[in-house]
Amino acid sequence: MSESLLQVQNVEKYFPIRGGLLFREVARVSAVNDVSLEVKLGETVGLVGESGCGKSTLGRVIAGLYKASSGKVIFNGHDMANLSKAQLREQSRNIQVIFQDPYESLNPRHAVGYILEEPFLIHRMGTSAERRKWVDELLDTVGLPADAKSKYPHEFSGGQRQRIGIARAIALKPKLIVCDEPVSALDVSIQSQIMNLLIDLQRDRGLAFLFIAHNLSVVKHCSDRIAIMYLGRIVEFADAHHLHERPLHPYSQALISAIPVPDPTIEPSRHILEGEVPSPANLPSGCHFHTRCPFAQERCRTDVPPLRDMKLKGEFHQVACHFAGEVSFAKLPSLIK
Repeated sequence: MSESLLQVQNVEKYFPIRGGLLFREVARVSAVNDVSLEVKLGETVGLVGESGCGKSTLGRVIAGLYKASSGKVIFNGHDMANLSKAQLREQSRNIQVIFQDPYESLNPRHAVGYILEEPFLIHRMGTSAERRKWVDELLDTVGLPADAKSKYPHEFSGGQRQRIGIARAIALKPKLIVCDEPVSALDVSIQSQIMNLLIDLQRDRGLAFLFIAHNLSVVKHCSDRIAIMYLGRIVEFADAHHLHERPLHPYSQALISAIPVPDPTIEPSRHILEGEVPSPANLPSGCHFHTRCPFAQERCRTDVPPLRDMKLKGEFHQVACHFAGEVSFAKLPSLIK
């Protein structure tokens, strides 16, 4: 079994809503609510959910861009909250981020050569000649010509800019990269090229990825395990192939049914969820999904379901549902449209 690289333990992250004459906190937006997650060395964990479910916020907490309101982020055996500034600086080299928008994440005033050299400058690595050599090697690794270093971000296409972002992320040879929807802003024809590049880098460098996306078909292509997130909570976490073969949470079943089928002769069964996603500032009691779940019972409205191990034939499969394995949309044909 692979060694654990990242452990997220009961992490919460909320943002205060302030108002009134004294600008006091009047409410909270709960973006991440008691999330526990593990990523192993060299593994890709996909994190999937609707927009606003808190997946990008969780990724930023893990990367150290946000401070957790409570809980622990343990990386490489170190509790990130208890490190000194010097220790945190050293550990931050091992966690990098690839952002969704490859244009907004690159400084338009700097040439690509400086953008890629900057991580080495910040961490005081190498001589000027060594840094120039490393920049050339990074450009070659991501499939860009050496003369790209004299150009500016606006001179590149979206796919090329994302390659620059990837080059910057791998510059310091990290152990974990948080990929925050790295292909969602790209054309479909370019998405596969970037995905293949990431897979090649993982194989060659032994990287671990936390791959955040809302497209399950993309995540399935690259992930070893997949976590499904709804309103700040992990509702299902399982091996990628097992999750697609047998989703146990009603929300996961609905998401997987929405994956497009590339065969026009097949009539897919769509599980259409009714109702709107509740506001993170006013979360439902009990199971957050009970307001949209066709199987909800009184217990779901009052008790928070723990993320429990299902122990299905040796497969890794955790689900947060009081009635997991007992309910399926197949039993409600009237809801399948």
